[in-house]
Amino acid sequence: MKEKMIRVAKRCPHCGQRLFDKISLTTGFVEIKCPVCRHTIRVNLSTRRPRPAIWPRTRAGDQ
Repeated sequence: MKEKMIRVAKRCPHCGQRLFDKISLTTGFVEIKCPVCRHTIRVNLSTRRPRPAIWPRTRAGDQ
């Protein structure tokens, strides 16, 4: 089977500068220094994003 290529651009959270592109399904962490704002950033290489919080739903009779 052919592996699906996923291209994800990682950006600096401080200034928005594009730091690098991640192409493969890599996990782990990398530390990189932004060339624009000079902050050292620890980047999670996982392609998963945190899921939004799901608030408990109330049943119709609980109100």
